[in-house]
Formats: sequence, C-alpha cells, structure tokens
Amino acid sequence: MAHTSWPWWSSLWLVLPLFGCTSEGETKPPTEPPPSGSCEPGEYQTEGGGCCPAGTTALDDGSCQPAGIAAEFCHEGFISDGEQGCEAVLPVESCGVGEMAVPGETSCRAVAPCGSGAWGDIPVEPDTQHVDGSYVAGDSDGSSAKPWTTIQEGIDKAGQGAIVAVAAGSYGEDLYITGKPVRLWGRCPAMVEVVGTGAEFGAVSVHDGAAQSQIRALAITGAGPAVVVSGSTDVLLDSLWIHDSTHVGVDVESVYGPTSVLLQHSLVERSQLVGVLVVGAELTMERSVLRTTLQATSGSYAGQFGFGASVEDDAVNGADGSLTIRGSLVEQNVGVGVYAVGGSVVLESTVLRDTLVGTQGAHGRGLVLEENDSSGRRGDGVVSGCVFTDNREHGLAFSAGS
Repeated sequence: MAHTSWPWWSSLWLVLPLFGCTSEGETKPPTEPPPSGSCEPGEYQTEGGGCCPAGTTALDDGSCQPAGIAAEFCHEGFISDGEQGCEAVLPVESCGVGEMAVPGETSCRAVAPCGSGAWGDIPVEPDTQHVDGSYVAGDSDGSSAKPWTTIQEGIDKAGQGAIVAVAAGSYGEDLYITGKPVRLWGRCPAMVEVVGTGAEFGAVSVHDGAAQSQIRALAITGAGPAVVVSGSTDVLLDSLWIHDSTHVGVDVESVYGPTSVLLQHSLVERSQLVGVLVVGAELTMERSVLRTTLQATSGSYAGQFGFGASVEDDAVNGADGSLTIRGSLVEQNVGVGVYAVGGSVVLESTVLRDTLVGTQGAHGRGLVLEENDSSGRRGDGVVSGCVFTDNREHGLAFSAGS
C-alpha cells in the first residue's frame, strides 16, 4: 500500500455535520451584528444605515440577499433546492451492481455500450492487435481473422501506441504494460473481464516507460489490486468497471517515477481497503462513481479501512500527492469518503454521501484532511459546488489540514 503508516485521528477536529459547498458567486452574512435600535425586531442595521432581515446579507446597492446559494450558481448536474441551496440531479433509487449515474443523470445505466460485432465500437487501425479467448485454431497472428487468445500476447506484440482490441470473454491474466504506450480496449465492461490471479502487482499494471497508455471499456476484478500505475504519466483509464478486487481498486504511486492518471466515465465498487489510492502521484477522476469500498477481509489490515479515496504525499521520495474529483458520486464507503493525509484534494461538482461507520466503530466522515506524521506535511483541500449529505458522523473533519 502506501509508504507511510496510516495515522490515527487527532483529538482536535473542526466538524460540520452537513457540509454544503459554495460557489464563487455566493455572498456571506457579516460576521459581526450591526448596532441595534433603529430596525424592527428580527432585522439588523446595515453599514449603509438600512435594515435587513436576519438570515440575509446586505448588498452594496442596499438590497438584502438571502444567505445561501442562488439558483444560477448551482454547478452543472445540480439544481436549486428552493431553500438557497443546491441538490444533485440523480436517480431516486440507488443503482444496481455494474450500473452507474453521475450528477445530472436521472436514470442508472451500464458503464459503456457494447456496440455490435466481435469488436464493438473499437476503432480499426492497420496495426491493431486483436484478442479473442475463444479462438482455437492455433494459428494466431493478431489479425481479426486469427486473433491472439490472451491479452498479454496482444500487448507484447503491439507497436508503440497501438490498439489491443479484446473480444468478449473472461481472461484470467495479470496484465503488464511497460516500456511502451499501449491502448488496451475491450468491447465493453459487460462482456470483457480481466480477472487477476494475484501473482503480479495487479490485474492490470502500467509501469515505467508506458506514458500515454490507455485502458478502456473493460471490467477488472480478481485477487490483489485491480489497476496499478507507477512511473508513467498521462495514463487514461476510461469506461472501466473495477469491482470486487481483494485489495485496492486503483493504486497510483510514484515508486517508479512521476505518475499521473485520468480516471473517467468509470465505476469503482466493492474494492477492499481503499477504492482509489494516490501516493506521491496525481490522479483526476471525472464523471465517475466510487462506492461501497469494503473493509479488508484478510491479512494485516483485516477489518480496517474501506475508504473511498485516499491521497498522501510520498514520505520516502518526497513526491506530492494530488487528487481531483470532478462531476462524480462518492457514496457508501466505510470510515472516510475522501481522505487527504499530507496530500492535496480538490472536489468540484461532486456528491459525497452515505459514508458508513466501520465494524470497529471507525468514523463515518465525508472528507478528512490530516497531517502525514511521517513527512510532517498537512493535508489540504479545495471544495466547490458540491453536496455532502448523510455521512454518518461528520461531513468534514480536519486536523493540521487546511
């Protein structure tokens, strides 16, 4: 996992039971009440000499604006709740396994469409390497007529930046991409699944020398972490269903050098320990769902964590950790929804809800900012246009964070 020990929580917390995020256009009431005596009961005197009702703020033109967020300042995917707040547009009922909806969508859907034919909507290029586990003729050459039967064969034979197109099937492999960029592209997550064996770093690993690699339209599960990226930048994870791994769902670390990842249009559910882990690296998550991360069922961390996402700096090599979550849904995780320990987190246009208390009574907090005891760095966060709701203990908590 991470290269630092997971710190226990400090006793000093700033706590907001229900934390609503604001936009740049929001105005705030004055921090000190004006002199009284010239206004009606329930009003206060403004600096300009006028009167405004309690719960409003005086504007420069002398008018009184209700405190809260005006409807026009609700972010994309959110609408006014009629009470100077914003609420997300989402399905009324929770989505089922393998389905998702992000703010702005009113119904649940599959992660990605499957298209038609053996290769669906995968682009056709002259150097594409084709994979179909059901091919049995024994004369594979990577063409659509004679595809490879394992995904790793396709990866190994692919040229720089070439597409590896994968037909329907369940592939029991630990995939390894290194030394060159590859575009690994399944027909769709509902039909193409990589099942890791636990023998390697992860079910799909992207390591040094594979900058700008792409992993698209796959389901990924199995023993150990589902996706591991280290030592490559500008890696794209698109339209993935990452589910039921026995370890971290997406593990992005700087062990092998600078690392950056864009995770988009994806569903990460029922991983163990942490759904998305970022250590000394950079990850941006857009229009994705991160939910129901489970506490570990075995090993030294058994019964612990279940966090949605965690970002921290790398105390070993000094690399900063950065996590941005935009236009997404983070829900039903255990202990903490998003945790920044010595790392930086930005939340935009995102719903963070229903964080649960762990089996050992641990927390149930939406967003936690904390100092990394190993490096001495503080966790910091910027939150804009979000809704935090129904987190069991607190919406926001921080100690030595900002």
